[in-house]
Amino acid sequence: MKTKLFSGFIFMLGALHFVACNNDSKVNGQTGTQIAAAEKTSMPAPVQTVAQSNVDDGPAIATMETNDFVLKIHRAISFELKPKSYQPIKVDPSTKLVVLDVSVHNKLSTPINFSRILGMTVIKGDGDKNLMAPWVVGAYEVDYAEANHQKEYDALWSSQFEPNGFHRAVLIGLNPKKDENNFTMIVPGKPDFNSPEKKEIKFNL
Repeated sequence: MKTKLFSGFIFMLGALHFVACNNDSKVNGQTGTQIAAAEKTSMPAPVQTVAQSNVDDGPAIATMETNDFVLKIHRAISFELKPKSYQPIKVDPSTKLVVLDVSVHNKLSTPINFSRILGMTVIKGDGDKNLMAPWVVGAYEVDYAEANHQKEYDALWSSQFEPNGFHRAVLIGLNPKKDENNFTMIVPGKPDFNSPEKKEIKFNL
């Protein structure tokens, strides 16, 4: 499932890049420049070092803690695409778009490869399908841009998340069925594919 999801994501990014490079022509009212910006937002950046964040912690709808980090879901945001804004990909009318505002605190005095942890994270609804859809974050940021998003997003996807660091951003996108409102996020406790430690965090819309 992870391989298929990754392959599908790479395919979508390739398609968006092609449109963006096509003389800045418009697709459903959106220029290639806008699409390229969304692609950059939705693709994890290979960050090696990051600066300490100035964003705030705050109330959370769900929290999980391991020996290494604390992860909070602050908001689960349902949204609709604005007309003629980000529509190179058609959304199945039986589904909806959701993004999660997430923060992470690295409890360790050493860096942690949080990009690997995110790459192994799964979110399920009523069935076993992994509902994570990275392109949804790009779509949201085109229509509802938030200050400092890219910096915080890149920091959370860092392979060298700094010791005792804290970052928060609209991090994860979902494309579930319209009638799905209860979800479970399954997060590995370590950035190790062979680690048996997994934590579950439940949230709803």
